[in-house]
Amino acid sequence: LVGDDKLYWFNRKLLFQGCLEHPTQVTAIAMEPLGQYLAVSLADGEFMIYDRHRRRVARHSLPIPLVLIEFLPVFDELIGGGEHGLLCRFKFSGERLWQESLFSYAGDLAVTGAGDLLLLAAFTHGVVARNGAGQPLGSYQLEGTALRVAMTYGGERLACGTLERGLFWIERGGQVAWQAQLADDLARLAVHPLGFGLVLGLQAGRIVRLNWSQP
Repeated sequence: LVGDDKLYWFNRKLLFQGCLEHPTQVTAIAMEPLGQYLAVSLADGEFMIYDRHRRRVARHSLPIPLVLIEFLPVFDELIGGGEHGLLCRFKFSGERLWQESLFSYAGDLAVTGAGDLLLLAAFTHGVVARNGAGQPLGSYQLEGTALRVAMTYGGERLACGTLERGLFWIERGGQVAWQAQLADDLARLAVHPLGFGLVLGLQAGRIVRLNWSQP
């Protein structure tokens, strides 16, 4: 996403492939893990899915714009989070499977590939866990204000970045396996699908990759 409304596509060698411009502000984007589809939410509530050739394959109208989106590739479904604490699960066709209201707004969303575990970075509430039906499972309480969250494809490990620049690498049972203090604000966080490392996008524009040995 470049600016408010332009989407740029690149291949794995970072060579430019094409661009699309939208009539209103883009509020959220997400790419399917294999790179076949891109989901786009607009400020007017329009929601679209493009394939890897930039062809639009679905278009729906939602009651409020989504600010968080994640694909569930096993089921061709998506999880979306909107303003005012909305959380919903819906199909590519636009059919809503469920919708829940959260007690607080979330700064980030992570899901397992099968959608059986959802994690929300819920600021002072920590990292809140929910099951595939949107029902609460509990929370991970950390030092600081949970701002960014990501996890492995199967949910075995998760990473959390806080507003106070803390970075935590956590076992599913809640044990902190590793932690560090960052020198800059964390803008984005991604976890290797099998847990071999993290990628950090820092506010100043630097991208950092941390690797762990394969188990």
